[in-house]
Amino acid sequence: DNAEPQMFQARTRIARLADTGDETITNDLQNLKKDGTLASGLQKRVLIVDDDPVNLQVLAAQLSVGSFLVSQAQDGKTALSLIEEAASRNQPFGLVLLDIMMPNISGYEVCRRLRKKYSHDTLSVIMLTAKNQVNDLVVGFECGANDYLPKPFSKDELLARINIQFSLMDLAEKRKQAETALKENNLELQQTGRFLEMVIDNANVWLDVLDNEGNVVIWNKTAEQISGYTKDEVVGRSNIWELCYPDEAYREKLQAKAMGIINKGEKLENFETTIQCKDQKQRTISWHSQNLEDAQGNPIGSIAFGRDISKTKLLQSQLAQAQKMEAVGTLASGIAHDFNNLLQGITGYAQILLWNKQEDHPDYRNLSAICKAGERAARLVSQLLLFSRKVAAKRISLNLNLEIRNTKRILERTIPKMVTIELHLENDLLKVKADPVQIEQILLNLGGNAADAMPDGGRLVIETANADLDQTFA
Repeated sequence: DNAEPQMFQARTRIARLADTGDETITNDLQNLKKDGTLASGLQKRVLIVDDDPVNLQVLAAQLSVGSFLVSQAQDGKTALSLIEEAASRNQPFGLVLLDIMMPNISGYEVCRRLRKKYSHDTLSVIMLTAKNQVNDLVVGFECGANDYLPKPFSKDELLARINIQFSLMDLAEKRKQAETALKENNLELQQTGRFLEMVIDNANVWLDVLDNEGNVVIWNKTAEQISGYTKDEVVGRSNIWELCYPDEAYREKLQAKAMGIINKGEKLENFETTIQCKDQKQRTISWHSQNLEDAQGNPIGSIAFGRDISKTKLLQSQLAQAQKMEAVGTLASGIAHDFNNLLQGITGYAQILLWNKQEDHPDYRNLSAICKAGERAARLVSQLLLFSRKVAAKRISLNLNLEIRNTKRILERTIPKMVTIELHLENDLLKVKADPVQIEQILLNLGGNAADAMPDGGRLVIETANADLDQTFA
């Protein structure tokens, strides 16, 4: 029951191909070369296998007009040997005309053995049979035959069947070559893609690509490092705007610029924005951005390159501050020079008035106060000159406790009243060699910083003690 449908399907397939209803096969049949090769480069090598010498001679004569490379074998064992030998020489047979009824090894068995090693696309088998029984045909197809041809048959039918098989083989070979080329192209594309991904990820700038709706398409490693947000957190989404620009008004302003780049082809160069990173720190980014278009010129998104210039901005601010301090120092130096001249007159005349006056003289106390004020003013001038780096430090042997007590009076007038100053001073403190102006400045700086650290008030303790700094400490 199943034999008749299988035979009918095979007959239908062969008839459809023979009728040249398939334009591709028709063209391939017309393009068969006359030198014994196909368009794909395969040779039209045919092996005739029949135990009857007359049949061999007739078949060879019929194939002589088709530019085929013909070989002959009178039994199945010889046929198998010839096929193996041809394959080892890289001159394989493309088609076998195989008689079914042969001694020792039948055509069925030969076909079974061939199919264990050769596919239908690499070696076609057309079985030749004097029997036209359905069961015989079904067995042939089950053994792996490509086609069958009942005897007797005409030369034209034989050539048509053979040419169809070679055309199918040629198409299969070209398909295989196309698949191989496609795999090579895909591999090359994959390698190119990996190379471009490495270039993008290793670029020492923030690089991102947005589509025309503001969604992130590409997000490189530098963008991850600067912002703190990974690809998984932003790619395919537009949430980067809310993440990096939490201020709504600022965000809307920047989004409008981004849409202008995408839809209007605007460009940005050295455009600075302040982003908020994942760690809540703020960074300043300098952007270069432009739109992306498809082959027809339609906008499809934008690409942006960003440099973290936070450190540069900080250095610029520090440089500006240093320049301001330099200007203040120059001004202080000029003031100190003029002030020293004034002090010289004040203290000089006060000292002249003190000559030959005893301590019980009514003017002695006032004149002494003028001289001490002049000395303090002179020390203040020294601080200004030291600040402006116009004078060198003068190291002398001094009592550190005395300097601390003098500085305490200044601190009490400058720091908030909520901060109390306590002195714990060593009675037998050894003297130190230092510049008194610098010591006073150090104490004022430390006291001011300590007061700033206690906005709600507190205790500022200044303590002195003798210490022996041995080699271990050093």
